[in-house]
Amino acid sequence: MPFKLTKDINSNANSKLGKGHLYYGWIVLAALFIASIVSLGIYSSFGVFFKSLEAEFGWTRAMTSGIFSVFSILAPVFAIIGGWAADRYGARIVITLSGFLTGLSLLLTSQVDKPWQLFISYSLLLAIATGPFYPVMMATTSRWFVRRRG
Repeated sequence: MPFKLTKDINSNANSKLGKGHLYYGWIVLAALFIASIVSLGIYSSFGVFFKSLEAEFGWTRAMTSGIFSVFSILAPVFAIIGGWAADRYGARIVITLSGFLTGLSLLLTSQVDKPWQLFISYSLLLAIATGPFYPVMMATTSRWFVRRRG
């Protein structure tokens, strides 16, 4: 193995760990970066399905827009709750639960045939899942990299 992982949270990637040592914070950062790309893709994809939802179910433009609007209003509320949960239970549990709920939400969203089902599976459940992700990700990243944050 060419690199030895260093998990000491008091050290930093910028400190002199010696040749061949890889700071574990970089692994955490890479995993959070990939998860944030997936989360942003899910968040941004609603517009792609907008016309399809209208045409398939015969919904009005207002009803279809309302689904994403409710999601956009609820996500920051659950971001606050997610920040509290990360402080109390830890970021690992919150991020793992967010990933599970995101998958469950998308699975349930694929099975809807009525607007109220989409409001529950997409607007509510996906807001619960993705809302806490960004504040928890930022707090976790800043804890792993103490020196030279700017």
